[in-house]
Formats: sequence, structure tokens, C-alpha cells
Amino acid sequence: MPYLQPALPVSTPLQLSPNQTLSLTTNVYSSLPISYQWSYNGAAISGANQPTFSGPFLGTGTYALVATAAGGTVSTNTQVQFTVAGVTVGARPTFLTQPSSANAVLGSPLTLRATAAATAPVTLQWALDGIPIPGATTTTPSGVNYGAYDTTFAVTQPGVYTVIATTAGPGGGSVSSTGATVNVLTSVGVTVLPVPKILTQPSGTNALYTNGAVTPTTLTVSAVATLPLSYQWFLDRAAITGATAASTSVTAPGAYTVAVATTAGTAMSQAAMVTVATSAGVTVTAVPTILTQPQGAAVIFGSGLGLPTFGVSAVALQAMSYQWFLDGALISGATAADYKTTTAGAYTVKITTIAGSVTSAPAVVSLANRLGNISGRFQVGTGANIAIAGFVVSSYTGAAKQILIRGVGPGLSQFGLSGVLARPVLSVFDGAGKLVASNAGWNGSTEIAAAGQTEGAFPLVAGSADAALLLNLAPGAYTAQIAGADGLTGVALAEVYEVLPDAAQLVNISERAQVGAGANVLIGGFVTTGSQPSKVLIRAVGPGLIPFGLTGALTQPVLSIYDSRGVLIGVNTGWSAGGSTEAVAINNAASSVGAFLLQPGSNDCALLVTLPPGAYTAQVSGANGSTGLALIEVYQVPR
Repeated sequence: MPYLQPALPVSTPLQLSPNQTLSLTTNVYSSLPISYQWSYNGAAISGANQPTFSGPFLGTGTYALVATAAGGTVSTNTQVQFTVAGVTVGARPTFLTQPSSANAVLGSPLTLRATAAATAPVTLQWALDGIPIPGATTTTPSGVNYGAYDTTFAVTQPGVYTVIATTAGPGGGSVSSTGATVNVLTSVGVTVLPVPKILTQPSGTNALYTNGAVTPTTLTVSAVATLPLSYQWFLDRAAITGATAASTSVTAPGAYTVAVATTAGTAMSQAAMVTVATSAGVTVTAVPTILTQPQGAAVIFGSGLGLPTFGVSAVALQAMSYQWFLDGALISGATAADYKTTTAGAYTVKITTIAGSVTSAPAVVSLANRLGNISGRFQVGTGANIAIAGFVVSSYTGAAKQILIRGVGPGLSQFGLSGVLARPVLSVFDGAGKLVASNAGWNGSTEIAAAGQTEGAFPLVAGSADAALLLNLAPGAYTAQIAGADGLTGVALAEVYEVLPDAAQLVNISERAQVGAGANVLIGGFVTTGSQPSKVLIRAVGPGLIPFGLTGALTQPVLSIYDSRGVLIGVNTGWSAGGSTEAVAINNAASSVGAFLLQPGSNDCALLVTLPPGAYTAQVSGANGSTGLALIEVYQVPR
């Protein structure tokens, strides 16, 4: 029978460290041949049939030797443990070092480390948020059957990282490490995620508009993410083709945004408002903006007006077209930025692009010379011999004109006149003969008094029987008739004033009355206003009234013109007696203002004079003291 003497203590654990070889030895004695068989945890180890066992290490457990001879069998066993740093390790992996939580700086990878040990080859797999990371695997080197194994991984993404350690074979399995939380930060400590985070928003700015072109301005966004970034810029929510970088050059106004994206998500910037403006700070849009409005001018009546060229200055981001208007009516062919005209009126220009249009402020052409007021002193009779004053209101804008009309009788007494019309009745008719208004006593109206004071008219006595009307009259011809109440007769004064100079004006006046002798001659007063001389046609018509069915006409009128000092300016006793040149000029002037033509060689009188601003009187008397019905007319004539 063999005699077995173990070389290792029975039931005493054997501590085996990494890189050590397992070596077990026993002493067996017998006079007969002996056979040996080593086993691990009860299972025979193939090839292990020597009294000494040396590797491979099969893991922590019980190693036993059975020695057999013809006389019998003996056995011995011992416990072998694999320890690393005092930790017993078996076939199932054990983590000796866990990965640690840390912060990574954007752009600088962070290395995580873990150590696992087992008595079998180990596979180590890194995972992010529980999902294995492709390629992040460490395996036991070839030929190594047990030991402690390190694994490292360079991380760039935030999340929770773990390591899964796996062994195969008896007693093997998988073990997960504890989680290591990784945050990615910028150099200034801003947390970075896979979804982009915008650090600097694009800022609104002005793009400079110069000489019809826009100087580009650059918009920029700053963003971070742990994944690759892509960009797409938008203008008013519409994607801009090719604008796919962190910066973009722009020229159009509007709200710009940029979408910054990764595969994990998208961040949209705030809107950056871009305004296109001139160096003077005027905003330029697709719809035109007027920089300089057309300017009106005061011109000389009928002179070809001497009107300077109108011009408008405008800017827009689209091509502009122009259309000029006069008093709201389209001017054919006036389609440039500048327009020259010889017609008085209110001019506007409409500037249009495909985005919209804008209309300029009116540029008003006014007159630098005009008839400001007229007056006539009459011997008022009855029937056809009442006083009639005619006047014409002209307005190139179509606007009404405020006119003060007075029929003065009692008010003339303060000037030493006798035989005045005690109770005048003033009636105003339009060109169609329709009564516009009438008055038989002005009753001290404050509005009439104020208008008279504004125009320099002598004041009327409150409560007097003098007549007055303050009317807003549309453009057209009017007559003011003065008759005596209850058939009364006497001397009266008819006055017509434009209250304030504006777009409307008085362009001619006329007075029809009975011409007497002495103080009862027909006197017409008129005032030219403004800063320029006025060309005036003045006529005294007697025989020329007969074709209109009037009887008792003054057969030989004499026309005399005086200035405000009483100086005689001109006299005429027959309009064509002055020679053919003067007669032609008078006829042409009459035609230009729409007056009826006088018969060549008639005794009617006419003077064509140019008068500086001031007050004038035209007196009509009868030659050799003759009397009769006469018409005095004053026209402003184009120069």
C-alpha cells in the first residue's frame, strides 16, 4: 500500500497572486508502482498525472491528488485562492478599480480607467448611458488565462459611463462597474451637451446703403455641442441658400435666425434684425423711402411760370418707377425722378417698386402776383341800372376760396359822400344765375369784421344797414348785385376781397353800372398783391354792350387809371385808336383770359399795363359829360 506524505498542508488556503505559476507537490512512497491523477473541484485535470502539478491555474478552488498502487489508493487536497491586493478573485470578474466621475473640457478628451480581475480571460466593454459603445472593448491578451486587467477610454460626450466585465466557462459571467458621470464643459465652465447650446446670439445691425448699393454686413453665431455642428441661416423664416456656416454675409433687411444642429438635436437662435440705412440714418426698405420731397415755388402768373424743374430723391432696395400727377390727375409721360412744368397746380409723384409705393407731399405752384381785391363805386338805380360786380375765382387745386363781399351805402358818409344808398341789398349769384347768398344788413358780424381787418378794408359801423357776406366759393364765375331796398337809389360801393392768399385766386373782375357826370362817374378799384408786377387788361365797355341787348349804353366812354397816390397812369378813349400794335396786343390779351372781343374801331376803351403791387382805381366817365350804362373790367393777364 502506498504511503502518501503531502507537501502542502491540507485545508490551508494557498494564496496565488497575478503572474505566479501554480505549483503543487506531494511525496508518495510505495514499493509498488504508483499512478497519479490531479483534479480541480472534483474534475480530473487532463494530463495532470505526475506527483507534482505545475499550472495552468484553473481558478480559485480545491486542487486534489489521488495516488494509486496495487495495494490501494491515497489522496490529499488543498485550497488555492487567487488574490489581487488582498481581494480574492474567482472565475466571475471582480472590479478592483471603478471608473470615476469627472468633468471633461470641450475639445480635450477625458480618459476613464477601470480594473477588473478574474481567474479566466476577461472581456471589458465600455457603455454610455447603458448602451455599449462600438469598438470600446478590451480583451485578455492571447495566452493569458487569469489576472487583473486595466481598461481605459477617452470620452468626449457627457453621460454615465460603465464597464461590463465578462468571463466564460464554469463559474464565469458578467459584472457591471459603478457608473461614472461625465460632464463636458467649456473653458469658462459652460456645460456642453450633444444638443447644441448657443453661447453668443447673432446681433442686429445696419447695412450701409450708398449710391444705390448695399454694403454687406456679417452676422455670426457662437455655439457648442459635444457632437459636430451644422448651420442653416434663415431670413424671415425662409432658408437662405448656401448660408450654412457660423457666419454669413447679408445685404437684405429683415429678421435673421440660424439653426445650429447636431444629430442629437437643434437649437434656434434669437432673431437678429438687419436694417439697411443711409449714412444719414434713413432706413431703406423694399418700399421706397423719400429722402427729399419736391419743392413748390411761387411763380409769375402766366409767364410760362418760370417754374424750376421738380425733383424727388428716394431710395429703395428694389428698382423704382415714377409717375407725376397734377391736382391728382396723371400726367402722361411724366415718369422720371425729375419733372419740369409750366402749369400752376399741386404736384405729387408716386414712386413704386414691386413691394409697394409711396406718394410725395404736394409741391404747390403758387402765384407771386395776383389780384387781391376789387371794388367799384356805383350810382345804383332800379331795374337794369342796379350795380353789378362780376368776379372769377380760379383754383388749380379745385379748393374753395373764402371771399368777403361788401355792399356799402351808409358807410360811405364818413368819407364825405352824399346821396348814398341808405339800404343796400347785396345778392351773390353763381355762373348759372343761381342765388348763392344775400344780405340786407351785416349786423356787426365778428367774422366779417375780422376778415375785413385782415384785408385792410375800412371798418363798417356795427348795426349799420351796410351789407356784407363772407362766403366759401368754389372756382367759377360770380356776380355781386347791389340794389336798393324798396326801390331806393343812391351811391354804393361794391367790394370783393380774397381773405387769405392760397391756391385759389381772383383772376378777373367786372362792374356794370350807370355812368353819370361829376361825382357819379363809374369807379372801379383793384389791388395787385405779391412780390412781382402783374400784367393787367382794363376795359371800359359802352357800345360793346349793345350786342347783348342792353339799351342806354354809354356811347363814348373815357377810361382813366390812377395809382394809390392819385397819379394818372394811363387814359384811353378808343381801344384801337392807339395803333395796330397796341390793338393786336389788347385783342390777344382778351383772348387769353376769355373776354369777349371788342369791335375794331369802336369807342370802347382798353389799356394793357404792367403794374407793380399796389392799389389802383379805374374811372369810367362819358366824353363831353355824356352818361349811360357801362361795364368796367379788370383781368390779370399771363405775362
